[in-house]
Amino acid sequence: MSEAFSYEVDLGSQERPSGTLLDSLREDLARPSERQVWRSKVPARPGYVVVFDTRLDWDFWDRSSRESGRGTDSYDGLKLSGMVLAKQCIAIESDGKYVTDESGGVVTFRSPLLLELTNALTTREMLRAFYVSDFDVMGVADELLVRAGVIKRDGFDADENVDPTDTSIA
Repeated sequence: MSEAFSYEVDLGSQERPSGTLLDSLREDLARPSERQVWRSKVPARPGYVVVFDTRLDWDFWDRSSRESGRGTDSYDGLKLSGMVLAKQCIAIESDGKYVTDESGGVVTFRSPLLLELTNALTTREMLRAFYVSDFDVMGVADELLVRAGVIKRDGFDADENVDPTDTSIA
């Protein structure tokens, strides 16, 4: 271990762990962590909810940010929003039930069937057809990024259970 990172912790009167706490940690780390999801109502489609995994990995975020031109004059926020929504979508629900394709697979924003159903050639066109408004696409992506801890907003707690379709929040 590097000298810069080594230090002694004074346990005071606390007994040194006998292994039970360490064993517990070892077991917890061996289990896959639970997926953290956010269920987002679709503003233009009552009864529909999109389920997103809120855990973004750095490699995806970094690559997507660069591909969308983030931080440059040619930045395409809609492109970045679409990439994030497509990658993080794990299901679409209608009236509380997962939408499935003919083979029983759960439909997501990566499903070719959704391109076909919306007569879209690209994910961007499909999302525009699904959400109706580019601003809804970008707003849902922003909310997902808040919930993932990527961005923060003034006066807004990322852990709050906020419905992005509730206009009273604004």
